[in-house]
Amino acid sequence: MSIMFFPFKLAKRLLKVRFMRYFTIGVVATATDWSVFYLLSALVSINYLISLAIAYSLGGVVNFFGNKFYTFDCKSKKIVRQMSVFWIFLWMFLGVSFVLMYLFVDVFMLHKMLSRIATTFIVFVLLYITQRSVVFNKKHFV
Repeated sequence: MSIMFFPFKLAKRLLKVRFMRYFTIGVVATATDWSVFYLLSALVSINYLISLAIAYSLGGVVNFFGNKFYTFDCKSKKIVRQMSVFWIFLWMFLGVSFVLMYLFVDVFMLHKMLSRIATTFIVFVLLYITQRSVVFNKKHFV
């Protein structure tokens, strides 16, 4: 009877490992993102939305390569096509981040960094689902 559940247990374990790898890359990409955001918005006094776009893009570069080669172990040679799809979703979620940041900072009057943290966690989940099911899915980029 336990042999019957083996594929489900294996799949569950692999999903946990993959998500932990995604989380690790996410921490590195987020550290890049937040550091650049803080540097530009707080220390250099660049508008928080411009700082967000620059920081988000740099974090996105870390995110793409880390997840392609470490998290999802994607061997696809169609890197330009894959990166294009990745950036379409990344910029779409940047739009979501802009809306959330505007609401948190200008409407709800929350601190910029606190707003950035909340926005990051919301987008983190959306990006994982997108990357797993589309960007690094072997069915799409063999």
